[in-house]
Amino acid sequence: MVQLDDEAFLALRRAQALFIAYAVNLFLPQTHLLSRLARLNPGSVAAPENLDSFFDSDEDLSFDFDD
Repeated sequence: MVQLDDEAFLALRRAQALFIAYAVNLFLPQTHLLSRLARLNPGSVAAPENLDSFFDSDEDLSFDFDD
């Protein structure tokens, strides 16, 4: 187990980053589930060429990633 000195702990606390450290400690033992899920679903979904087709009824919303 790694322990932080007081200065490092207070720096994390001041930066409001302690929740990240706690989350890592909480979920790190569960990483085996991610590899299991990756084995069960190895495929990926390709993004559509035109995202505007998802929002065909909304004239105000558009995506242009070429600029």
